[in-house]
Amino acid sequence: TEKVWQEMFKTTTDKNIESVHLANWPIVDKKDIRYDLIESMGLIRRLVELGRGARAEGKVKNRQPLAKALVSAKNWDKVAQDLKDQLAEELNILQVQSLSQTQDLVNVTVKANFRTLGARFSKETPQIAKKITELDPVELVSQLRQSNSYLVKLDGNEFEINSDDVIITETPREGWSVMTQDGETIALDLTITKELKSLGLSREVIRLIQETRKNSGFDVSDRINVKYASPNDELLGAVAEHLEVIKNEVLAINFDLETDLTNTSAIDEDLNLKILLSKN
Repeated sequence: TEKVWQEMFKTTTDKNIESVHLANWPIVDKKDIRYDLIESMGLIRRLVELGRGARAEGKVKNRQPLAKALVSAKNWDKVAQDLKDQLAEELNILQVQSLSQTQDLVNVTVKANFRTLGARFSKETPQIAKKITELDPVELVSQLRQSNSYLVKLDGNEFEINSDDVIITETPREGWSVMTQDGETIALDLTITKELKSLGLSREVIRLIQETRKNSGFDVSDRINVKYASPNDELLGAVAEHLEVIKNEVLAINFDLETDLTNTSAIDEDLNLKILLSKN
């Protein structure tokens, strides 16, 4: 803490203060607080947890990239693109979309939230709840997301409901893994194409080399030479396809395929891969 303060903040504070531990607490300027950013970041963190749960449910490794995730959550359309990109990076997803934009992939069901309806409509609540179940769920959800308002017509009267009055369940169809909590949903496309499998294998190779670098006592800035051998043609194809990315990630100057390796730095039985590392 002292080092950070001395190097970053001392020049912008009272120069007579010798230490952060002798300084007063800063005065908060509340107009600088970004409540919208706080809310959006909270949503992203919850979606990351749900997404990891969906990966575990679908039995897909974290290092295996997936093509698409669909998200349904209040105020999702207000989240900044850089935070959506952060979600994609955290979950190793190539593309994140709104669940509401892909209704052809989704089964939507709705039911009344008796707690909120009862507080506002009292004795009419059962009739309004029954009417909600009779509505077209896709149309209802679409309008609520657009205007947060829907007029329920009942015996010549109109009752305005909002998003809090309806419990929405959106379930992507076969080939997806879904996690939902407190009205927030994330769905992962579990289809793994040849390209995605190749990318996932290349990341497993990077993981093995990085772990071996650390176990070998190499400095983080050391450039290395890599020799590798494998009878797995699919793995060899993935390495060849993503060779430059792998070399840049692990700081490899040379990356050579061998017919076999008698001396090895590491062996991964699952990948069927042997590697030998040396400093360049």
